[in-house]
Amino acid sequence: MGRQGGAAELLVGNRRLLIERGISIDAQTDAVLSEMEQSAQSTMLVCLDGQTVGVIGVRDTIRPEAADT
Repeated sequence: MGRQGGAAELLVGNRRLLIERGISIDAQTDAVLSEMEQSAQSTMLVCLDGQTVGVIGVRDTIRPEAADT
């Protein structure tokens, strides 16, 4: 990453957290987030030193025995 000593700041959180921290989300990342959210995934962004470096999506599998709500 080109860092010489010192600690990097790693932040993992949702879109709202990034906005609160003043970290912008570029158009490409926003499109990925929207696509994942439309497919029922919860999304988390990974940022290193104020730059988005990854997106994580998770989705639960609904068990057949789970009650309908």
